[in-house]
Amino acid sequence: MIANYYFLAFLPFLISCSNVQANSQQKIRNKLSVTEATEKDSLSKKIVYDFYTWYVYNEYPKRRSYYRNAPFKKFNDNTYGLDIEVFKERLEEISFFSESFKDMLIQENIECHKKILEVDWGGINPELEADFNISNCFYRWSNDWFGGQEDGVYDFKLLPQLKKEGEKYIYTVQSLINGIKFNQYKIVVIKENEEYKIDLIERL
Repeated sequence: MIANYYFLAFLPFLISCSNVQANSQQKIRNKLSVTEATEKDSLSKKIVYDFYTWYVYNEYPKRRSYYRNAPFKKFNDNTYGLDIEVFKERLEEISFFSESFKDMLIQENIECHKKILEVDWGGINPELEADFNISNCFYRWSNDWFGGQEDGVYDFKLLPQLKKEGEKYIYTVQSLINGIKFNQYKIVVIKENEEYKIDLIERL
């Protein structure tokens, strides 16, 4: 009876200690979960920042559509198309993109290429006509990765807001020319083979 009395007397204390330990463990799990999520957000954001740093400051000022669009290729006096193989080689130089995004870009250029081949250009240079007169080729000017034909000081702004859709991380980037916003872009990031990669760039 005495043993039972002491057990009952200490029972609230034991329950309290158990609750404190459980709460402490839950807080640790929550903290680890938040830390892990923050690290994932940071890494997914870094790939966007690194790509635009490379593209805007190094590539875009020198050769604006070099990586975005396949170059034109002349097959004979009246037949032109796009050099898809050269375009594939260029995309392989970009380490920031997912394989699915590269595949999408290649297919987009193939569809444009097919339509250009159907036209008898009669000595006309298609580089001045195809982009604006063949709907399958409109992407060549309407969905760039950094906007603006104007010359000036090129810069970009990666907005702090992050939207998540399942396993996708969605960011917004603004293109700046002489400090003024020119265009805005939706950037989708996914995890591919344990690395974060850009899976879509879409002009808004």
